[in-house]
Amino acid sequence: MTGEWESDEFIDEIVFVTRGKHKGRIGYCDESYSRTWCIVYFGHMLTALRMDYNISYKSLRIANVNDLLNRRTKIDRLLILNEILDEKRVTLLEELMLIKDILNEKAIRAKFYQAGEQKKVFVSHSSQDKAFATQLAFDLSNAGYHPWLDNWEIFAGDSIPNKIAVGIKDCDFVLVILSKNSVNSHWVEREWEAKYWDEVQSGEIKVIPVLLNECAIPQLLKTKKYANFTWNYANGLDEILLALNRTRS
Repeated sequence: MTGEWESDEFIDEIVFVTRGKHKGRIGYCDESYSRTWCIVYFGHMLTALRMDYNISYKSLRIANVNDLLNRRTKIDRLLILNEILDEKRVTLLEELMLIKDILNEKAIRAKFYQAGEQKKVFVSHSSQDKAFATQLAFDLSNAGYHPWLDNWEIFAGDSIPNKIAVGIKDCDFVLVILSKNSVNSHWVEREWEAKYWDEVQSGEIKVIPVLLNECAIPQLLKTKKYANFTWNYANGLDEILLALNRTRS
């Protein structure tokens, strides 16, 4: 690209390091003064104590929600370890603060910016599948739907059963995430079954199964085609969006 840095696509973006000594880290790409490397801050640019000038643009890609969630979990685990030196602990905390702020911003956008006349989609899942459910909710929001996710809708002091009941009643669809975790969860079972009987009475699709990993499919859902995420996330998401778009007014 004549007259442009080859790494321009990363400027002012949250990036994921794919290789090298910083592999797996999340940072903010500020500027590029070379065709071969970028300046990356592993934290907020104005508060980060350290930055690295030697990260090749070939070692970067734009961070996605799954990258953010996985890195947040890893840092949380690392911070529990007593053997981590104070300097390392500070850099991890700076990176964690950046990640949490980005996730919070995405959650706010998903909850409020897409609210209104969009179809409401209740994401029924086991708490052990939270990372997947969160990523799916972000992608539904980006596609123009209004996802209902418990940690976005239920706050301290709220009655959990009441909030869930209202969420299910008001939603247009329930995506039930089927996994080894969820098929043993009575909470998940109650959530999708409530909407299933609405589907039986109305004759309209209300419940869409989402297969996260191989598990025992509940009897009432065995006749339904599921969105398959066991092979590829993108293909599974496409199957969900095709089903939702088919019934979109």
